[in-house]
Amino acid sequence: QRRDMGGYQKAAQTKMGILSELINITRGHCGRSHRSLFHGKNIVSGNNVSHSNRKTKRRWEPNVQSKKFFSDILGKDLHFRVTTTALRCIDRKGGIDNYLLTTDSSKLDSYLAEDVKRYMLWIQDKQKGSLANGSQPSQ
Repeated sequence: QRRDMGGYQKAAQTKMGILSELINITRGHCGRSHRSLFHGKNIVSGNNVSHSNRKTKRRWEPNVQSKKFFSDILGKDLHFRVTTTALRCIDRKGGIDNYLLTTDSSKLDSYLAEDVKRYMLWIQDKQKGSLANGSQPSQ
């Protein structure tokens, strides 16, 4: 079951509390591809073919690396397991914030990334609201 933003607002008052709750929620309920940024890459299966044309099953797994990214919106480091394809896309978009906010959900295909994206949008709306009232955004 997915939770709406109302549940996240009530969960904790600090950025750290909400983000750690998001990570803990997604850790226990889904496979590794839904906790990582694979950018559409999946495990592919096929055959090894020998010189004698004998075929044996094999798998090609995505090249997954553990990386730490700094989020300007959240003001903290985010730890993700990412494929090298996703790393190139993150560089192309100009950082993890732009990548998460502008990439289509079908390419993200990650519950953790979707939750962090939703949380970033909530933080941005909150900052815009405080700027509209004339007060400074809290850091």
